[in-house]
Amino acid sequence: MRLTEAWLRSHYACRHEVAAFIAEWPDGCEVSVETLLRADELRINMNWFALVYLPEELRAEYERRVIPLWERSDAEITPLLRGFNEKVDKADGAGEVATLRAELDRRVAPFREAHMGRMALFIALLVAEAEEGQKPVGEQ
Repeated sequence: MRLTEAWLRSHYACRHEVAAFIAEWPDGCEVSVETLLRADELRINMNWFALVYLPEELRAEYERRVIPLWERSDAEITPLLRGFNEKVDKADGAGEVATLRAELDRRVAPFREAHMGRMALFIALLVAEAEEGQKPVGEQ
């Protein structure tokens, strides 16, 4: 299946994600392992994509495998976010908040890479499986 700006908008993708998609693929793109991994690098929401794109039976498998990743990620990231919020409450101006945000991003990056990259790869594998099998994905 070909993803396009129109498809993303018709499925209520966030504006900033549509903009990132258009910048990378102005004429759209075919769904593939490569494009899904690249979309993840662009921080296009892979969870949203899985929920709107995968057929019901693959969505159930996705949720069964991904929910534990979300739970583990939440357990690891929540303390970092709490600390960030406490520091922001005491911050003196936008410059200090930006510095704190950069530090949070640096500390969260390993968790994001570990969990989100696996999620994007798992979605890509489900998509490949669906394309080898029955009905086209996203055309229910």
